[in-house]
Amino acid sequence: MKNIIKTLFILILIFPNFLFSYNYSKDNPEYLLETNLYDLSYKTQMADIVMLGDSITFRVNWEELLGTENSTIVNRGINGDTTVGFLHRLNNIYKLKPKKVFIMGGINDIILNLDINDTFNNYKNIILALQKNNIKPIVQSTLYTKYEKFNIKVTILNKLLKEFCTKENIIYIDLNSKISNNSSIINDYSTDGIHLNYKGYNIWRSELEKYID
Repeated sequence: MKNIIKTLFILILIFPNFLFSYNYSKDNPEYLLETNLYDLSYKTQMADIVMLGDSITFRVNWEELLGTENSTIVNRGINGDTTVGFLHRLNNIYKLKPKKVFIMGGINDIILNLDINDTFNNYKNIILALQKNNIKPIVQSTLYTKYEKFNIKVTILNKLLKEFCTKENIIYIDLNSKISNNSSIINDYSTDGIHLNYKGYNIWRSELEKYID
């Protein structure tokens, strides 16, 4: 996975228009693997909480990290996924009938140079779709990276998300206030300038515990 990310960085920096045609399902084997597992293999039929996201969400066992006794937590993060991918796999969420869905995404959209307004609109559509299915969405800020080129758009996206959540009375968790400094992820909390290490996940856990029964 690290090699894939490095390759994407190189392609974006050298050929910024090369990845405009990225397809969330066809171009991401991880997406096909995980969604097939959700649809055809996993036996979990219900969950109280779903963690919806990309590789940052995928990389940790939320059930063990949070250690909740009264809530069942299912991880629905997929490596390399975008907000379009989130939107197209919501049926995997609905069938679990969760009470809450914690959402974090957008960084892969930014890395792939997708339009920030499209990403924001995808977020809004995800939120509205969850609410329509009587599921409470909780939005978590897109995390800063160590790359200024990406962080500029992260700031824009988070501003849009926070304003929307405030207007619609949706919980917005600003993880960057704990994990980042001066609009850049704190190195001590990251493995590679994008993904979190155990210290970063411990901080994330502390923030989530405020919203989990």
